Amino acid sequence: PDGECPECGLPVARSVMQTLGATPANALRRALRIVFWGTIAMYVGGIIIVIVTFALAIQMASGGSSFTSVHWSAQAAGVGAYAFLAWAWWMVTAPLPATPRESDARRSRLGVRISLALLITIMLGSIAKQVLAPYVPPVGNPGANQIFTPSVLIDLGFSVAQWITEMVMLGFQASYLRFLARRIPGQPGLGLANTNAWLVPVIAVLSVISCGLGQLVASVLLIISIGMIAAGIKRYVDWLEGNAAPQTA
Repeated sequence: PDGECPECGLPVARSVMQTLGATPANALRRALRIVFWGTIAMYVGGIIIVIVTFALAIQMASGGSSFTSVHWSAQAAGVGAYAFLAWAWWMVTAPLPATPRESDARRSRLGVRISLALLITIMLGSIAKQVLAPYVPPVGNPGANQIFTPSVLIDLGFSVAQWITEMVMLGFQASYLRFLARRIPGQPGLGLANTNAWLVPVIAVLSVISCGLGQLVASVLLIISIGMIAAGIKRYVDWLEGNAAPQTA
């Protein structure tokens, strides 16, 4: 990056800055940091919600509060968290300056955005169902036809749709992070990004037999990759501003 082009004689740094200058690089780094800390906060908040939900469920069993309201209230919190992350991922997946269309990873970029929008829509639909047609537990010793009511089947349908969408979303996110790792000067975290591109979808699929644990593991791998890319962008910006040694591939 500190040399000159052998064909035109211009400094390589000039073309590099036109591709990803300090301003768009800083904007991308901020968006990645929001996704990084936002994802961590979402999972920590989810753990807290699960604990509170179980506590209220126990209270309900002894004649306390309604579990149905707790259920869709927790989903509402999840919608808010995903809406926040969707906003951050929208900035992360903004087209990089001077990136040719054929190497823009357009499918992965749009896949992240569409899957997030679809996921939020499914979660909103599930909340609306909980409010408009809440599940009423059967009394006594119900048979299978009383347990698997249309209300329960609709809830299961929303859950399956949400799981599939989350699985697809994680795959697109891993693919797009690989694209970013390749495009950032110095290619930060490219090894992990290449591995995540196939490992994250596999782990997400396996979550069906691990009670959702696979999606948590996949998210952790993406968080690590995001942190490495954000750190690489910081080194690149420091170099552009003259505060660090030139980047090397």
